[in-house]
Amino acid sequence: MQPKTTNPQGGIVQSGKMEVLANVDLTVTPLNIMGHDMDALYGNFLGQLSLFGTQTEAEYKVTAEQRQHLELLQKQYTVLQKKMRKEKQFSLQLEMNRELKELQTRIAQLENKIEQ
Repeated sequence: MQPKTTNPQGGIVQSGKMEVLANVDLTVTPLNIMGHDMDALYGNFLGQLSLFGTQTEAEYKVTAEQRQHLELLQKQYTVLQKKMRKEKQFSLQLEMNRELKELQTRIAQLENKIEQ
């Protein structure tokens, strides 16, 4: 369920962003209720559900942004890889291969940063 607000015409519209976490299995580990206020409880739930291990909403937002950036880099990598396979000129293939290696190192760095 997403947060809802009213627009100037009086209609109800969804105002929040919903994130689907497909790889989360709640039957493996139950959620722990920890926190001295609703903000701490919410941040703790976000960390448990997302499997990031974050404790606050701010930490979750940073990690979620990093994950979105990682997905974008992976898409760029896939597109460039397909483009390189279709390219006929060897010099352009070499240039694209260099870009692929740079993207691959950036992806690896970001993955390591997210895991920490």
